[in-house]
This record gives sequence, structure tokens and C-alpha cells, in this order.
Amino acid sequence: MQIKKLFAMTVLSVFASLCQAEPPSEASVNTLLDITKIKSIVDKMPATMEQPMRIMLRQAAADQNLSPEQKQTLDATAQKFLQIIGEEFSWEELKPIYIQIYMETFTQEEIDSLIAFYQTPTGSALVDKMPLIMQKASTLVLEKYRPLMQKFNEAIRQALTEQKK
Repeated sequence: MQIKKLFAMTVLSVFASLCQAEPPSEASVNTLLDITKIKSIVDKMPATMEQPMRIMLRQAAADQNLSPEQKQTLDATAQKFLQIIGEEFSWEELKPIYIQIYMETFTQEEIDSLIAFYQTPTGSALVDKMPLIMQKASTLVLEKYRPLMQKFNEAIRQALTEQKK
């Protein structure tokens, strides 16, 4: 009886190990990242953030009666912030993170299927149009949250005014 249990456990153990999905290779993940042009998207991130950030800064400072020098300082600060984002969130800094995430999230079979998909005309079209989709989405999201940001700024002003009393 013990031999049958041992045999059954051994068979189940071997079967379970065979059912585990193979993790993707770093080379295949690199191929997928290249095909999907993630580097290009990451490289454009600071430029994509520039307009929404400047709009939010203008809104936050709208009722502050800033002098031309203060406005110039605000713009310079925004530019410096964008430069820091460009340096700290460069592709060289983020690539290892993307590789780790993809390797932890996908199996080799899934990576291979994604590579195959992105090599099709439809997959290629998705990659080519994704920056436009992201740009349109960020513009629409910004418009949607503009009233919320105005309320937030008003609440901050009100809290600061009450604090001064």
C-alpha cells in the first residue's frame, strides 16, 4: 500500500512540475520590447508630460497675481522638473524594470505569442498608433479632471486662508 502511495505522489509531483509554465528568456523579452517600441514611448514621456504640467501650474497660479519674474521662475522650475524626469526615467534606467516585470508576468509561450502578434500588420498598427492613443487619452483625461483640479486648488486656498486667521 505504501509503495502505491509513493508511486502516486511521485507521478503527481512529476506531472505538476511539467505543468509549470516556462519563464520567458531575457532575450525574448528584449525582442518583445523592441517590437513594441517601448523605448520610444519612454523617451517621449517628458515631452508628453510637458503640456499637461504647464496647464496645471498655470491653473494653480491663476489667482496668485504673479509678477513676470515669478512666472518665469515657475516656467524654469517646470523645465527643470521635466529635465529631471527625463534623466531619472530614461530608458536605460527603466529597461531592467520592464524586463523584470515581463519576466515575472508572462510565460515564454505568452511572450512568443505576443511577438508573433506584434509582427502582424494589426500588431504593427497597434504599436504605431499607440502614441496617438495615449496622447489623445491624456488630453481627454486632463479635460475631465480640470474641474476637479480647480476644486482641489480652491480647497487648498481656502484651507490656507483659514489657517492664517
